[in-house]
Amino acid sequence: MRIRDFAAGDVDACARILTLASGVIEAGWPPIDIPEFRRVTKAEEILVAERGGHVLGFLTCYRPHRFIHHLYVDPAYWRQGIGSALLAAAQVLLDGGAKLKCRQSDLAARAFYRSQGWDEHPGGRDDRGPWLWLKQNGRRG
Repeated sequence: MRIRDFAAGDVDACARILTLASGVIEAGWPPIDIPEFRRVTKAEEILVAERGGHVLGFLTCYRPHRFIHHLYVDPAYWRQGIGSALLAAAQVLLDGGAKLKCRQSDLAARAFYRSQGWDEHPGGRDDRGPWLWLKQNGRRG
């Protein structure tokens, strides 16, 4: 597996992964199409995890705010270190001190981030419910 910069040819796979892994279908929202993927990642840097030319996951970040916006892995490849590799690459890209938002109800994601050395902080609420801020603490559990 390698982590690399996003290429134009990755957009279909990334939109599919965002649909599969983000819970939009379960929430009753339509699948993510290419225009919507471009809209929700506008002005963000995108890293892609791929193996043998197959996109396994992606991460987007907004460097000026050191904010990780999206981190999604194709569910068929969960628990294979892909999310950890993407997160580590983003932390290098953002020179540490990154932050992100996580759904309060997403217990699996919260456990993943804690295992990667992130702390939870009070957040807010949006149309999908309550969320938390997560920030790097420099420790891995």
